[in-house]
Amino acid sequence: MYSKKDLQGFAKAAHSLKLYRRADLRDDVTDKSLIRKLYVDPLQNDAVLETMLRDSTTFLIGRKGTGKSTVFLRAQHELRATPNSASAYVDIKTVYEAADVDPTIPSQLAEAGLALSEKDLKRVLLYRGFIRAVLADVTKELQQAVNSSIFDKIIDRSGLKRSDISGAIQDLLDGSFESQFTDVTAIRTAAAKVDRETVRDRKATTELGLEIEASATGTSGNGKAKHTKENNSSVKNTSSEEYSDLVLSTFNIVGVIEGLQKILLSIGVKRIFIFIDDFSELPEEAMRVFVDTILSPLNNWSNEFIKFKVAAYPGRVYFGKIDPTKVDEIYLDLYKLYGEKDVSTMEEKATDFTRRLIESRFHHFLNKSWRDRKTVC
Repeated sequence: MYSKKDLQGFAKAAHSLKLYRRADLRDDVTDKSLIRKLYVDPLQNDAVLETMLRDSTTFLIGRKGTGKSTVFLRAQHELRATPNSASAYVDIKTVYEAADVDPTIPSQLAEAGLALSEKDLKRVLLYRGFIRAVLADVTKELQQAVNSSIFDKIIDRSGLKRSDISGAIQDLLDGSFESQFTDVTAIRTAAAKVDRETVRDRKATTELGLEIEASATGTSGNGKAKHTKENNSSVKNTSSEEYSDLVLSTFNIVGVIEGLQKILLSIGVKRIFIFIDDFSELPEEAMRVFVDTILSPLNNWSNEFIKFKVAAYPGRVYFGKIDPTKVDEIYLDLYKLYGEKDVSTMEEKATDFTRRLIESRFHHFLNKSWRDRKTVC
C-alpha cells in the first residue's frame, strides 16, 4: 500500500521534527540549508521572525523544546543575505564550560604586589577567560561573514582585501586584552569589597544559625532570620557586581566597540546582531557577570551598532543595566504566545501551528499533504 519512497520520506520528516538545539537541516543532494524552506513561524505572517530581525535587543523566552534555536537559525540565515548587517552566534553555556584560565596571570599579579585569595583569583580568571572566549566566537563568525560572497561588490569597490579586514578584527580582539591586570589599584579595591561582602555573608549565616537555635528553644529571634535572608541576597548580587568590575578592568570594552564599528563600516555593515543561546543555563553569578561585562556595555554604549538576541528560560532572565522597556520580549510557551486566559483560542492557534509545521515537512520529504490517505501518519 505504501511505496518504499513514501516510507523513507516519512522517516526523514519524522526525524527532522525530532532534531534539537542548533541542528541545521540540509539538502541531501546540494548540501544547502533547508531552514528557509522548512521554517514555520509560531505566529501568522512570520511575526516572531520579523520581531527577531528588528534593530533592537530581543529576549526570546521559552522552555526547552519550544524552538528558540530554530528561530535563531532562521533569523541568522536571513541576516546573512543582508549586506548591511553582520551576525554572530554564541552557545554561551558551552563557551562558559570550556573557558580556560590564563596561566600567566597569577605571576603578573604577584609581580604587581596584588594578593587575591585562591578562590577569588580562580573566579576572576575563569570569568575573564569566559568573556574572552565569547569575543573570540564573535570574532570568528564576523570573519566568516566578511569572507562570504555577499560582500564581493563592496570589497571590490573599496579596494580592501578580505585578509586585511579579517586580520584587523583579530588584532582588535587580541589588543583588547593587552592591558592584562595593569590597573592594580582598581582591582585591589574591588577585591577588598568582595572580601568584605564575604565576611558579611559569614556573619549573616552565623546569625541565621543562632536564630534557628533560638527558635528551637522558644527564645524570640527579633526578626533576624528575615533580615539575614535579605542580607544573603544582597551579598550575592554585590559579589557578582564586584567580579564584573574586576573583569571589566582587564580589557578595553570601549576600544572593542569603536574598533569593530570602524572596521565593519568600511564595508558597509551598519549593524551587528549577536545571538546568545542557552543564556539561562549559566550559573547565576556567571550570568550576572556576563550581562554586566559584555551584554549591557555593548548594548548601551555601542550607539545602536550592536544588538543582542538572547534565548532564555522563563523566570531566568537578568537584564542588568539594560532598560527592559527598550528591549523586545517574545514568549514561545503556548500559554504566553497564544493567550493565557482564552483556552479555546490558545488550543486553536497551537493546533494550527502544529498542522502548518507537519504540512511543511510532508510537502518537502514526501511531496504530498499529510492529509493524503496514502501517507503514513
